[in-house]
Amino acid sequence: SLLGRAQNELGQYEQAVKQLDLALAKTPDSPRAAEDYFALGQALSHLKRWEKALAALDKAQQLLKDSKDEQARLMAYLITMEAGFKAREANLWSKSLAYFKRAEAEAVNERDKAQAAYELAQSQRKAGAPAQVAATYQRLAKMNVTPWSQMAARHLEDMRLSRALNQVGR
Repeated sequence: SLLGRAQNELGQYEQAVKQLDLALAKTPDSPRAAEDYFALGQALSHLKRWEKALAALDKAQQLLKDSKDEQARLMAYLITMEAGFKAREANLWSKSLAYFKRAEAEAVNERDKAQAAYELAQSQRKAGAPAQVAATYQRLAKMNVTPWSQMAARHLEDMRLSRALNQVGR
């Protein structure tokens, strides 16, 4: 609903949730349903209702992902990335990792694929999985996509220097 999306943009999250829930219950097959689910996910995440927020973002992404329209597929990718960021914000590491892996697989071009891989590595790092981080950065560095590959190469160098400094300190 236009009203629910506007309330979300204005920071009226509780009202937005009520309005969007009502609109989606009345017309779940609306041409704007993906936009409504996305706004619902945003509003719920501002309210820290993480599971419901991620479910709404999943629904928005599902409505767009199989489209023949490249713009809709790009929006599906961006929604998946947003879900990854929200899951990371909520410390839901396995969900964050799954979203970024899915975003990488669904990316419409190499630059988006590289960005998803970079964010995957960031979530792996925060989840405490250094071996996975290194493997993702190595794969990303080989992709040769500016600026993501260069940032991955710098992170790999930092990881090598950190290990070397740890050896010196012993």
